[in-house]
Amino acid sequence: MASATQHRKTIRSGISCTECRRRKQKCSREWPCNQCQARRLSHLCKFASKRKSKTRTGPSSDSKVSDTETNDVDVKQDPIGDTITPVANCQDLRALGYLSDSLSALKESTGDADSHDISQTPHVIASSGMEDAIRLIPPKPYTDILVQHFLNETNYQYYSIYPPTFSHDYSTWWLGKVKGQMLAAEFTCLLLRVCACSTLVLFPEERQKLESELGENIQTLSERYHHAARRLSSTIAPGKGGLAQVQQLFLTASWFKTEALFVESWHALSSAIHEAQELGLHRDSPRTDIPEFDREMRRRIWCILCAWDWQMSYLLYRPIIINNNCSVELPNLRLESPDSQIELPSPITHMALQCQLGQMISKIPVMFDENPSPLQSVAIQEETEKWFASFPSAFRLINPDTRWDNSHKYVTMQRYQLHAIGYMVKLMPVKQYLVQNLDPDTSSVQKDLLSSAIDYALKLIEDLVACWAVCCR
Repeated sequence: MASATQHRKTIRSGISCTECRRRKQKCSREWPCNQCQARRLSHLCKFASKRKSKTRTGPSSDSKVSDTETNDVDVKQDPIGDTITPVANCQDLRALGYLSDSLSALKESTGDADSHDISQTPHVIASSGMEDAIRLIPPKPYTDILVQHFLNETNYQYYSIYPPTFSHDYSTWWLGKVKGQMLAAEFTCLLLRVCACSTLVLFPEERQKLESELGENIQTLSERYHHAARRLSSTIAPGKGGLAQVQQLFLTASWFKTEALFVESWHALSSAIHEAQELGLHRDSPRTDIPEFDREMRRRIWCILCAWDWQMSYLLYRPIIINNNCSVELPNLRLESPDSQIELPSPITHMALQCQLGQMISKIPVMFDENPSPLQSVAIQEETEKWFASFPSAFRLINPDTRWDNSHKYVTMQRYQLHAIGYMVKLMPVKQYLVQNLDPDTSSVQKDLLSSAIDYALKLIEDLVACWAVCCR
């Protein structure tokens, strides 16, 4: 298995990406290209197929502008600025799963909406759940605080949301709300989930501001957002909410886990996985017209779900939900990191590593048994040590590369997160020895495992304390 920390071999295209052609810049002709990476516009890096370009006719090359490029030009008038532009046209969104076929068809026929957070279906806003959800979302200045805290802090724990596209959809959602347009239930759900998760982990000054000005306890606000999203989510049919629906269902599991409701979190995770399977995220689509960015978003969400699946099953001694034979290519780790910072871990690298660990230890027989044998415990420890050895320099157990710690604060948190997961995996099969009495007949192997269990437990506590200090800072 190739290491998740190594960059994949890129496939060079015969033509420049649409964004570089529009800007008349030299393109490296690989996804994501050097120019789009430097501008932090990797989500706009698309390569038109040669077959389509040959069928186009026009008086000049300037007329051969795709619908996506036209939309990109139009949105330049938006005050958001040059860094946030539409990610895809309606065909791209349908391929990604943001829109169902019916929504896409309506969108193509009307051409009024430019984002999946604006709905063209009258029944979407007719439900009382949708009306209640919209009323419950706080005024924009307070919602901005929650969203920015989530994107800048909370999101890096799992990186389930890609900030540039979410920021664009969030701005479009508010514009649609102001104009009285019908809003899509799935993005409204996602926004509520973001607010619910962010509210629980606000900094003290942000917490005090919201409680004093909104007149409610933070815990109460978070629960209200959570319950409103749950009611609204129940009105969305399976497979019809797109990728935003999978994301908000995953954030449901994350919210329960933050509240230490682990069984409820496991059931919520199951719903997110089944929704992802409805969209085909468990397999790479054979379609050639899906842009690389869209494929990448699908792989990222599925990778996160796979990592959560084996970890929750391991902690709760439950059967895994995703079939072990289900194999999807791991995410690309170059989307956020330009070539000049090739050693900087991507914000999704830690999840790809966790997914790999699950694949490694799942091959061990009776891996999820509550009381594995000493030999099985040793096998788990050996696999985990191999996993530790595969870390990039910034995540190493001993003498990690700390040059990114100040400029990219997520690196420090994710380093401790990975270490804690490794120690947890090593501790689980041997924790039974912590409560066993030693006697003269106790084997040397069991005594060694007891010593290892104490060592792993102490290291896990030390690592969690350090991680908490970083998060609080």
